Amino acid sequence: MQAILMRGLTNWYARVQQMRALRGIHSARELHSIIERERARVDRNSHEFALIVFEFAPEATDDRSLSRLAFVLARRVRSTDEVGWFDGHRIGVVLPYTSAAGAWNLADEICGKAVEIGKVARPKCTVYTYPNADVNGRNGMSSHNRMPEVWPETRSITARNRRRFETPPGYVAFAAASDSVDHAPARPVSELQRLLVHPLPGWKRVVDVVGAAIALVAFSPLMLVVALLIKLTSPGAVIFKQKRAKECGEPFTFYKFRTMYADAEKRKQELLSQNEQTGPVFKMRNDPRVTPIGRLLRETSIDELPQLWNVLKGDMTLVGPRPPTLDEVPQYEHWQRRRLSITPGITCIWQVSGRNEIGFEDWMRLDIRYAEARSPLLDLAILSRTVVAVLSRRGAC
Repeated sequence: MQAILMRGLTNWYARVQQMRALRGIHSARELHSIIERERARVDRNSHEFALIVFEFAPEATDDRSLSRLAFVLARRVRSTDEVGWFDGHRIGVVLPYTSAAGAWNLADEICGKAVEIGKVARPKCTVYTYPNADVNGRNGMSSHNRMPEVWPETRSITARNRRRFETPPGYVAFAAASDSVDHAPARPVSELQRLLVHPLPGWKRVVDVVGAAIALVAFSPLMLVVALLIKLTSPGAVIFKQKRAKECGEPFTFYKFRTMYADAEKRKQELLSQNEQTGPVFKMRNDPRVTPIGRLLRETSIDELPQLWNVLKGDMTLVGPRPPTLDEVPQYEHWQRRRLSITPGITCIWQVSGRNEIGFEDWMRLDIRYAEARSPLLDLAILSRTVVAVLSRRGAC
């Protein structure tokens, strides 16, 4: 009887400790902030970090499994590591100064301990690294170890967290199915960046749709006149279409009124030596490729009006960083890619602060500052200053 009582007390104490470990981990919002903070440190100090995500199959996902995994993590991770909810049913661990190989070793150990101590099913593991996209753990994973990309939701999680953290389409998450399993390569940088994308807030999308719809109706007579002038003054299409980059560098079709002659792209190479902007961006005040009517459209920013259609489609927003061309993004430094964490826009802090008078690196810093601080009041202030900037034509070319 005494042995049974002692065993019961021991199990009760272990259960209390496990539940305490589960309650002690960071929330999904906090873990997301930690990942962002660690990425900023990496951009500054040039080390690397890893992120491990643990997930149980739906039929094995319960408080018992999660609490025992949290208990094992609390006893095993370093004081510099951070453990938190990746979303409503997955647990993530941020490992500073850790390679993909090191992260996989820890994942194997944690999974083994969870099975040994907790008598639970072995969790599925996914490793992300930043910034090194080519570091592998152990290669040659066999196809029978591949698991479904995303299991059906078994717990209630908010739509915002689901959009923020769910596995990107087109990628397969790999599982540590046994102690001797070979692992898949670490996730590329672009995939980790997908996890750090800030979804467009609901209030912002409502403002975009209403504002863009009203503006399109209000400016439609002007746009018809501009289209006619472009068609009469130079050969070529009225609307210029170009592939630009939105969140995470994903391409989309960007619209604006054509302000250059039809052979502008071919002539660009001849003018690169006269670039007046720093960084990978090409800007030239007296660009000979610009048509006479195009110069006026640029100075007044009327050429940007077709982007209201991009806003209605959801590819852009009224206020946000200007979308870069696809050839610019590969030339970004790691810290500059943080501007790609939010939806691009028609106007931004850079445009109301001098546009082409501002150097490239300062331009990137302004965009990142907006991404970190966007709010309804900030958007309203930028839209108000945009009117002044358009009227003054400051920095336009």
